[in-house]
Amino acid sequence: MSALNPRARPHKAALLSGLLGLCLSVPLAHTWAREGAREGELEEVEVTSSAVMSEQALSSASRALLTREHLEQAPRRNAQELLKQAPGLTLIQHGSEGKGHQLFLRGFDASHGADLAVTLYGVPLNEWSSVHAQGYLDLSLILPELVSHIEVLKGPFRLSQGLFAMAGEARYHLSAPLNTEARRVAYTVGSALSEGGEGALLSRHRLFGAYTPPQALGDEVWAVALTRDSGFGERRALERVVFNNKMRLSSPQALTRVELMTLGTLSRFELPSPLRLSDINAKRVDPYDSYDHALRGEASRVMSLALIERTRRLDRFNLTAHLSARSLWLRENFTGFVTHPQEGDRREQAHKSLGAGVRASYERALSSQLTLQTLIGVSGEHIDQQETLVAQDLSTLEERRALAGLQLASHLGATLRWRFAPTLVAEGGGRFDAIKVSLEGEGGAPLLLVPSPRLSLRWRPTPSASLSTSYGRGVRPPEARAFSGFQPSSLGGGVEQLASASPAMTTSDAFEVGGALKVSPRVSVSAAGFLTLIERESIFDHLSGLNLELNGTRRLGGEFGVSAQLSGGLSARAEVSYVHARFVGSGNPIPFAPWLTSALHTRYQRGPYTLGARLIAVAPRDLPHGAVGSALLMSDLTARYHKGPLSLALEVENPLALTQYEGVYYYQSHWQPQASATPLPSLNVSPAPPLNVRFTLELGW
Repeated sequence: MSALNPRARPHKAALLSGLLGLCLSVPLAHTWAREGAREGELEEVEVTSSAVMSEQALSSASRALLTREHLEQAPRRNAQELLKQAPGLTLIQHGSEGKGHQLFLRGFDASHGADLAVTLYGVPLNEWSSVHAQGYLDLSLILPELVSHIEVLKGPFRLSQGLFAMAGEARYHLSAPLNTEARRVAYTVGSALSEGGEGALLSRHRLFGAYTPPQALGDEVWAVALTRDSGFGERRALERVVFNNKMRLSSPQALTRVELMTLGTLSRFELPSPLRLSDINAKRVDPYDSYDHALRGEASRVMSLALIERTRRLDRFNLTAHLSARSLWLRENFTGFVTHPQEGDRREQAHKSLGAGVRASYERALSSQLTLQTLIGVSGEHIDQQETLVAQDLSTLEERRALAGLQLASHLGATLRWRFAPTLVAEGGGRFDAIKVSLEGEGGAPLLLVPSPRLSLRWRPTPSASLSTSYGRGVRPPEARAFSGFQPSSLGGGVEQLASASPAMTTSDAFEVGGALKVSPRVSVSAAGFLTLIERESIFDHLSGLNLELNGTRRLGGEFGVSAQLSGGLSARAEVSYVHARFVGSGNPIPFAPWLTSALHTRYQRGPYTLGARLIAVAPRDLPHGAVGSALLMSDLTARYHKGPLSLALEVENPLALTQYEGVYYYQSHWQPQASATPLPSLNVSPAPPLNVRFTLELGW
C-alpha cells in the first residue's frame, strides 16, 4: 500500500480560528453556565414561549422531520442510510459500505454529496475538495443509534443553508438512546443470502456499547461500535470502529447550554469493480463478482465540536467551533484496460486534511411582530492529496496529480422575520458566501463571492392548513483541483460540456410553492411544486473523477405525500416525487438523476412489538449519450420487541430477493488485457444488495 504524502501538514491559518474557538469556548462556556445558573434562580425561562420566532415558523411543505421513531422503522447499517426515510431522497451504493453513497434529490445527481449539504449541529460534514469526489460524504463517524432526529430541508430557502445545499440539506442531531438503563450492549449478526455469492452465512458481526450517566438526562453519552462484515459477493469486506461522545457542561437550569462532542471512525474495506452489463447477461460473470481483486480502501476521521446556546425571552445566541482531521486512501479501477492496455487503469487516491471553523448566529425579537436573525462564520482546511496510476504489480505508472494547499470559506448573513398577521409570516434577507483557495506552486486564486437572497412567505388560514412559497439561491464552490490546471485524459460529459470554463461558483435559483392539510385527526396530506434554474451546470463525471462544467439546466417538478394514523396501532405514509430535468439549450435530459421516485412506509405497534415495512421505487435514469438505465425496486422489513432491559430486532433487506443494479453508468470500459478496446461506451453496473437478514440482541442494566 502506498503511503500518504508526508508533506501534509496543518496550516497555521487553517487551524487558528478553530483552535481559538475551542480554547476560548470552554472557559467562556463555564462562565456563562455559572451566570445562567444564577439567573435561572431568579427567572424561569420556557423556550417555547420565547418572543424569538424560530425558523420553524417558515417551514415549507417539503420539510421532513425524521424522529427516532421514524428512523427505527427501517434497517440501518450506518448513519447515512437513515436518509432513506426522507421523502424523495434516494441513496444507492455503487461500491462497498466503506465508501459514501450516491445521492439523488429533486433532479440532482448529488454524487457523493456535491448538492446535498449535511450538517451536525450546523457544522458541515461535506468534504469540500475530497480527492474522490467534490462534497464527499462519509457519515460513518456517526453512530445511527445516537441520532435523535434529522431535519431534511429541500431547496436552499433557509438563511442558515450554505455551501452544497443546492438540492437541500440534512441536519443531524444526537442524543443518548431512548432507554432507562445507564448501560446498553447490543450484538448484531447477519447473513447475505445471494445466489452464487460468497461468504453468505453469518457475514456481518457488530458489537455496540453505550453508557449514559443516570443524572445526565440523556445529554451525556459514551458509545462505541465494532463492525466486521465479509459482505455479499466479492470485494465487499469491511472492518470499522466508531466512537461517539457527547457531554453537557452546563446545568439543566442554566440559561446557557454548553455541549462538547467528539466523534471518530477508522475503516478498512474492499472495493469491487463495476461490471459490464453485457458480461452479466452473457453469464461470463456473476452480478456480485469483481473483475479486479486488488481494490480496497482505508478511511479515518476525527471531529471535535463545542456548542454554546444561550436563550432568553427576547434573544437567542449560538456559537459552534470545531476541529477535524481526515485521511482517505483508495485503490479503484472503473475502466479496466482502456488507457493502459497492458498494465490496466488502476488508480490510487490519497487524501489528508486538517480543518477548523467557528460559526455564530444571533436572533433578537425587535417587537412582537419582528425578529432579526444574523449569522457569521469562517472555516479553513489544509488539504494534501495525490492520485497515481499503478500497474498490476502495484508499482507506479504515472503521477496524475499532486495537490496541496489551503481553502477558506466564510459567510455573513441577515434576515428579518415579520409576523404581520396572526396567520401570516414573511421573511426577507440574504447571505454572502466567499471562498479563497491557495495551492502550493500554483499561485493565489481570486476571491470568489456570491450573494444569496432568501424570501419566504407562509400563510396558515386554519389550524389544520398551511401554504408557503419560497425563493433562494443555492451555492456550490469549485473544487480545489479546478484551480490547478489539471486536465484528465478521458471525459464523459458529452455534448453539453463547456469547451473552456474558468473556476467559478455554481449557483442555482430555486423556487417552491406548497401546502399541507390535516384532512382529519388521523390523515394529513402535503404537496409542493418546485423550479430550479442553473446558468452553468456542474456534474460529477465518473470516468475522469472530476466535476465537469456543463451548459445551463432547468428542473421542474412536484411532490405529493399522504400520511395516516389508522386504528389498532397501524400507520402508513406514501409519497411520490416527479421532476422534468433538462438542459435549457438542447432540451437533452440531465444525466443520472431519476425522474420519478415513490415510496410506501408502514408501521404497526402493539405493546412491546413493532413491525415495519418499506417499499421504494425508482424510475430508470437517463445516462450520457442517450443511454437509459434500469428501474430499481428496494424493499425491507423490520420487527422489534422491546420490554424492560431486553430488546430484540430483526431486519430484512430485499425480502423479494431481486437481482437489481443500484449503480448504472455509461462509459468506455474494457477488461481484457493486451486486447484492443472498442471506442464505444457500454453499460457498467453495480448490483444492489441481495437478500440480507440481520438479528440484534440488546441488553440494558
